[in-house]
Amino acid sequence: MDLVSRFDNLEDMRDAYGFDVSQIGLDARACRRRCESVDANYRGRWEAAIASIARAGDASPSIVTHGERRPSGDRARTMRRISRMVMGTRNGGEDNQAPKTVNGAPAPEVSTAAPTVAPPPRVDKNGRASGSFKAMIRRGVPAEHRPVIWPLLARLQGAVAHDEEYLRSASYSLPRDDANARQIEMDLARTFPGNTALRIVHSDISHGDDDDDDDDAVSDGNGDMVPSVPTPARGSTAHKNALRLMLRAYSATHPATGYCQGMNYVAAFLLLVIGPERVADAYAVFAFLLDRVLYPRTYDANLSGAHVSLMTLGALLEKKFPRLHAHMSRHDCSDPSLFATDWFLTLMCKSLPAETAARVWDTVLSEGSKVLYRASLALLKLAEDRMLRGDHAGSVLEALNHETRDCHDRERLLTTMFHGIGSLPMRVVMRAQVKSVSVVNNQLADRFNR
Repeated sequence: MDLVSRFDNLEDMRDAYGFDVSQIGLDARACRRRCESVDANYRGRWEAAIASIARAGDASPSIVTHGERRPSGDRARTMRRISRMVMGTRNGGEDNQAPKTVNGAPAPEVSTAAPTVAPPPRVDKNGRASGSFKAMIRRGVPAEHRPVIWPLLARLQGAVAHDEEYLRSASYSLPRDDANARQIEMDLARTFPGNTALRIVHSDISHGDDDDDDDDAVSDGNGDMVPSVPTPARGSTAHKNALRLMLRAYSATHPATGYCQGMNYVAAFLLLVIGPERVADAYAVFAFLLDRVLYPRTYDANLSGAHVSLMTLGALLEKKFPRLHAHMSRHDCSDPSLFATDWFLTLMCKSLPAETAARVWDTVLSEGSKVLYRASLALLKLAEDRMLRGDHAGSVLEALNHETRDCHDRERLLTTMFHGIGSLPMRVVMRAQVKSVSVVNNQLADRFNR
């Protein structure tokens, strides 16, 4: 092997979000390289969009502040404006045109001007991306633009934004001896302990100070101390403090929910993507995901919402892949709680490689909770052949875990999600959810009466 090839194999020891990828195989490295090769024209669209967003004050990600909600009609108009920016289209005078309707409903907008890059994108009545804009987001938001696009997508769908001072006030209102506060402190070191930005020295956890002391050991998440690799103090301290702030603020402002393990991974992943210096934006997306994307009561004391989501996935698995479901049932491993709990409690950011999880989150923020079921079914489909060869529960589930853990080919996953599992209307998901709610309520009632 020549010198160039040797160094080529050692490239990218960390991914875009600070996770170690040095141990992945050559095939996975090839997948990462292929996925990272973004067409120059496509990347240019996003760069032009970000520049346009920066110039348009009323389209800024910070437009909604201090608990204000943007009216849904205004969200749709703003999303259409952003859509045109992103796609590089010209408007034929939308504001001067009479509204068109079809059967009493607004008709899809068609520009009378020739597009400069692509046909005009559309949004639905909730401000979610549709048409060409949705297809562009499915293709992936470049990592450097997610800190702007993610908060924007969330807020255009009604996410509430608060400034950092509000978050600090909420955080300080949570007593240090509160059970949620104590659990948050314990979980700080357990959250992605191998990540360079989130690696936390033990003394920081003990005292909760904003110091920049370096230590020669870190927690491995199981209570043991392992040697640390020296990292910039800003990384460990800034991300740690921002993570604590987000979790404490949410716990204080949502007393019925409080804090639940799993939230820490969602918040930490947002900080890795958006950055601790934009903690208010990260918190807006965090609260939006927990309050408006995940099924209600996902993080309550009984995880009842999570059980509904898992049972719904089980029904969709049986409907979409009856052969695989039957095989898993024969080996007593068809219950999604055995393999998919983290998928819903952490929106897959703990299970998938970070760069793949970010692609899934692009579409979750654009299209809503149904994408989580699409991603879950896609992983099952991709692992189906190997799972069918399993002759006991352990080997069946290990085949799925292998597919999930090594899913570096995000293009393959996204293609399977939207083109490989067939139609998945929201009404089908909601019908399964309604049935699941009844079963979960009966199970909780039986448990309470015992």
